[in-house]
Amino acid sequence: MGRRPRNILPTSCELLKPRTRDPYHVKAHFDTQKQTRRYTDIHDRRKGAKDLKPLQERANVRMSGGTKHWKLVLC
Repeated sequence: MGRRPRNILPTSCELLKPRTRDPYHVKAHFDTQKQTRRYTDIHDRRKGAKDLKPLQERANVRMSGGTKHWKLVLC
């Protein structure tokens, strides 16, 4: 926070003052992240999210190249 600038360019004094974040907003942000993470974990546990089997050689796979259309390719 109190570091000196690495360059010699002129800077306004307002930009050199350290800024602190409001603890209420920081806590709210972390609580939201924690709640989202908890929801994801519970959802995955309930819905039985499992790792997929490895693909076999020459297996048919559908791919999307960033468009809405999927095309069939061989792995």
